[in-house]
Amino acid sequence: MAKLISLLIFIAINGVILFITAKNDFTKDAPPMTNHIVISEILPYALGAVACVAVVLLAETFKYMLMMKRLGEKVSFKNAFGTAALGKYFDCITPSGAGGQPFQILWLHRNGYSDGASGAMTVTGYVTM
Repeated sequence: MAKLISLLIFIAINGVILFITAKNDFTKDAPPMTNHIVISEILPYALGAVACVAVVLLAETFKYMLMMKRLGEKVSFKNAFGTAALGKYFDCITPSGAGGQPFQILWLHRNGYSDGASGAMTVTGYVTM
């Protein structure tokens, strides 16, 4: 019974807060917005975000290229970039970011790297991150 009363009080408090917030935010007149203003305000941030992604992918690509060289495997920018990019992609779409490393091992193995090198590069890449 106490849990039910606590839940109802919690819902009531949230409802009141939402009502007050909506009343304050939606009764004011919004300034006119044009596409020019929105694009000019958003563009620097969008370019910055793209630049950050590019820097991260390039850094990871060079990290994998260095590991390939150190393990005595063939050094390939294409395979290193694919490992970095696809690993990040699968980290982002799987729960808890758990899909990137297994896919990186599979990607490297399918591109001619040995099982040991594929696993070592992926584990080392994860630990160093």
